[in-house]
Amino acid sequence: MASTDPQNRKPEPCRLLLLSQVHLHAPGSKIRFLGCVDSYQISTGTLVIQAEYAAASSAVPTVLASIDNVLEDVDHEMLQTGAWVNVVGYIRAAHGKEDVPRVEVLMIWSAGAVKVDDYHSAARSYQAAMSID
Repeated sequence: MASTDPQNRKPEPCRLLLLSQVHLHAPGSKIRFLGCVDSYQISTGTLVIQAEYAAASSAVPTVLASIDNVLEDVDHEMLQTGAWVNVVGYIRAAHGKEDVPRVEVLMIWSAGAVKVDDYHSAARSYQAAMSID
């Protein structure tokens, strides 16, 4: 619940982030970001989401997104490599020495044919207006 609501009646708002900013926020933070599906790990119900399509470098910002809670609502097209998705969820603590951020997904939906550069520009403008890191 929102820390600014002493009676805990309102849900915590999410922060709009670029995928490259996810690692800067603490576990428990509620966030929203756009990313490109790199792969789906069936055994763990985890989407590997990156900031770029078909990234050749291991330095590309990556998030491991657990979709167990929303699996019944996930369209098969959202699991395909190259699909752009919007994600709302909570940052969770990394396992062991893992340095890739983990997110427990609350909502996920297709971004369709998004213009990534325009999205990044709009997200940065929004963050500047809201004084978000």
